[in-house]
Amino acid sequence: RTALGATLVDAAGLMLLCSLWITIMRNVARRMDKESYDWLALATKEIGAIIAPLTQATGLLLSFYALNRVGWYWSVLMEGHVLQGRCHDVAMIAGAVKKNSQEDWLPR
Repeated sequence: RTALGATLVDAAGLMLLCSLWITIMRNVARRMDKESYDWLALATKEIGAIIAPLTQATGLLLSFYALNRVGWYWSVLMEGHVLQGRCHDVAMIAGAVKKNSQEDWLPR
């Protein structure tokens, strides 16, 4: 587990928590009195101030994470091509060897 992957998971979890909080509070706000609603509005504004930079950071980390995964995919693909080339080499060598028959094994 890399630091980038751990940060991405933590940031995504925090984003999910913030969006869940806002969704719940929007539904609960319909049944609140004015004082509780003012406190809720302040808390929601503070969470909103956290979400904007968190969205940018998560997008940046996600792009680097995706780039890392694409790089890993290409390295695995290149290893497959190397292995395929080696298999072809062995097949060409095996195809060039003269076939032995029963007579080749008999003493002369």
